[in-house]
Amino acid sequence: MGRWIGLALALILAAGCAQNADEQAFRKAAGGLPAARQAAMEAGLPIEPATYDPAKGASGQNAADDYRVALDAYKKLQRTRSTWGAVVERLARSKAQADDLAAYNAARPQLQPVLSGLLSGSKKPTMDQNIDYLSIGFTVESPLDGLFTMNRLLAAEATLAAKRGDWATMKANLSAQARIAAHENSEPRLPTLLKAMNATRSLARTAVACVQASQANPEAIKAIQSALVDRPNLDLKRSLHGECASNIGLLRSLGTETKGRKLDGTAIAEMLGTASSPKTEKMILIVDSMEPKLAQEALEARMLEEWARFFPQLKGTQPEMAAILRNTLANSQKSDDPTYALIRDAYSELPALAEGVALAEATLAAIDVGLAELNGHAANDLIRAYGFKVQKTSAGVTVLRSSLFRDGELQPLFVYRVESRQ
Repeated sequence: MGRWIGLALALILAAGCAQNADEQAFRKAAGGLPAARQAAMEAGLPIEPATYDPAKGASGQNAADDYRVALDAYKKLQRTRSTWGAVVERLARSKAQADDLAAYNAARPQLQPVLSGLLSGSKKPTMDQNIDYLSIGFTVESPLDGLFTMNRLLAAEATLAAKRGDWATMKANLSAQARIAAHENSEPRLPTLLKAMNATRSLARTAVACVQASQANPEAIKAIQSALVDRPNLDLKRSLHGECASNIGLLRSLGTETKGRKLDGTAIAEMLGTASSPKTEKMILIVDSMEPKLAQEALEARMLEEWARFFPQLKGTQPEMAAILRNTLANSQKSDDPTYALIRDAYSELPALAEGVALAEATLAAIDVGLAELNGHAANDLIRAYGFKVQKTSAGVTVLRSSLFRDGELQPLFVYRVESRQ
């Protein structure tokens, strides 16, 4: 009996020592908060939470209002047509099957309010979804998360118009796609940058499909070039700046309640986008065992230290910044100190996002080159600016290559241009 009591006491003492060590680590981190804030300021980062307050514009000029109407109509359409997404995607890529166009035309009455909402919303100057970005993080679902799926309807409309030679309708739908992508990018946050990146890649696919569907008609090429002017500027540093301010507000909310949910360690990890793992679960338990103000200050200090380390280094082109992020974050603090773990793991996906942004921009840049060539203009400046390599395949097809493109990936515009002239 005495032996078991001794063992139990030893375990209790060990747990107490671990608790004391964890608390010491948090107090040490919190003590470094003033220095971390100073380093962040010198790096050009915010040190206070900030809300995104878009220019509201005149009454009735918020694109989100139109997009909500379109989304409601689209949800009704999806409930009645379970295979609808595949039909739209094939039409958008100019790869329609025999019955696709008939199915699409049959749904035209239900489609009209969706298309009208997208087109009218895209012409408005701002999009404000009225989201509290101080209490939500990377994984937030916005009220308009269906916007990307609806956007493919515009792609289908543009491609169909290109096929029948209706350049004005093709341009209107392609321009709407570009402006919606810009609306997605209007708020300086990483979640919105991710959505804008996906919308930009969708826009690139539509542009290529329209070139092919129009058989590279010179008037169509000019219309596509004009429409692409409205695309977004995917500014990684601007989005990171806004994300930093939002995450400060998020960490300072630790221990409070918002919308009926207590912001504990689990909620913070989810909102920061920290990957779930046994190690993460252990760190969450440690965070929750601390006094909230101590945990807030310790985690904020570690976050600002991490950001101040990589943010000033982000210079040059998008691909260069993506490489800097990957190299810098790969050398993050490897300590088992519990104040590092949640913060360090929260930003592990940043390099992949930065590479995705660089790829989206490079893809559209390659399309710019192709459109210029198809329009009879040399594009050597564009080729040099984006670091493309021009090569000929064994079949004599001129293609662009970039380290950002998948191995062996060809740019369809160049393939199509050579084939169309044979």
